[in-house]
Amino acid sequence: AEAYLQGLIGQTIPRIEAQAGLGGRERAVAGYSLAGLFALYALTRTAFFSMAASVSGSLWYEGWLDYLAGAGVDARYVYLSLGKREKCARSPRLAQVEACTQRTLALLQAKGISAQLHMHPGGHFCDPAARMAAACAALARA
Repeated sequence: AEAYLQGLIGQTIPRIEAQAGLGGRERAVAGYSLAGLFALYALTRTAFFSMAASVSGSLWYEGWLDYLAGAGVDARYVYLSLGKREKCARSPRLAQVEACTQRTLALLQAKGISAQLHMHPGGHFCDPAARMAAACAALARA
């Protein structure tokens, strides 16, 4: 994750911004599932992004909550999204996702970050494109 993040903020995004003439704007990072976990991780490693969206984020990942509790987070807004049936997963680890997402929300808010959780119908694989679009719209409004 760290190597990917460094490539993203050190090469990929600056190159795209230069080509598109977008420098100096506020940046957000968003992801679905493991990429949703990565989006939040990025906020703990750099101030390059001021906002993030984690949609059906894999926030059940072992060690995530302890890591977040001890990490600094330099962001002004975080959008979290989860399907209401995700907690019904057969895997005991995956079934923890709702509790872990709620705990992530509480930790972010305790750090002074404006964060909100949106619950959507269905499970992990229910309408990911629409849920990502809703996340990006929320980031654009923030």
